[in-house]
Amino acid sequence: MYDGEIVINKPITIEGGNNTIIRSCGDQPVITVQGDGVVLKNLKIEQCSKTSDTAAIYATGKNHHLENMQIQSTHYGIKLNQASGTVIEKGSILKIKISWGVIGVYTLVYLAFALTVASWNLERRKFQ
Repeated sequence: MYDGEIVINKPITIEGGNNTIIRSCGDQPVITVQGDGVVLKNLKIEQCSKTSDTAAIYATGKNHHLENMQIQSTHYGIKLNQASGTVIEKGSILKIKISWGVIGVYTLVYLAFALTVASWNLERRKFQ
């Protein structure tokens, strides 16, 4: 498990193995994607921030590919901001609402053109 935030600002492929976990409880997204052509595959992302509007994954730019991502988040799962040509496939977002009263949505999209989303499970649970 890697505990902390990651900023990706150039084309790269990050592919996880069995149970690859990236986790952060900070006030920034667990993974921030900038630029073009980033591929994320087979990763488990855990975002446990108490700060409102924090995303597990925040992406800008174009032609990103997110595949088989398992996301647990207290706020947003994925935020796309002007992310064109992005493909999101085969994964899940578990929205966890815990006792301090966080309210959010699964995925927030701002001006994402040519967005493809396929085979995703969205679930919400409340823990006391």
